Amino acid sequence: AQIIKSPAVDKNAFMPNSVFYESNEYKITDFDDKSFNYIQINSIVFSEDSNILTMNRSFSFSPIKSITFPASLVEFKEGWFEGLKNLTQISISPLN
Repeated sequence: AQIIKSPAVDKNAFMPNSVFYESNEYKITDFDDKSFNYIQINSIVFSEDSNILTMNRSFSFSPIKSITFPASLVEFKEGWFEGLKNLTQISISPLN
C-alpha cells in the first residue's frame, strides 16, 4: 500500500508497518512524494518491522523536528529533506 495523503496525522506520528481497510491488511511499502507536505508534524517514528525501503520528499516543508528511520530503509531519494528547516534530530535503527 502507498500512503497518498494523511492530513489528520498526529503531531507525533507513528507509522505502522500495515493498515487495515475493509477487513484486509495492507503492508505500507511507499509514500507519495507529497503525502505529508506542509502537514503540521513534530516527529515521526516508523515501526521496527516497517517495509519502507526509500525516503522521498514525503515530508517536504513540514515543521518536523525529529524523525526515526526503520531498519528496512536502504535509500534516501534526492531532495528528501527539502524545506525541513526545523529538523534537528535524525535517528536510524541500529538494525540497519
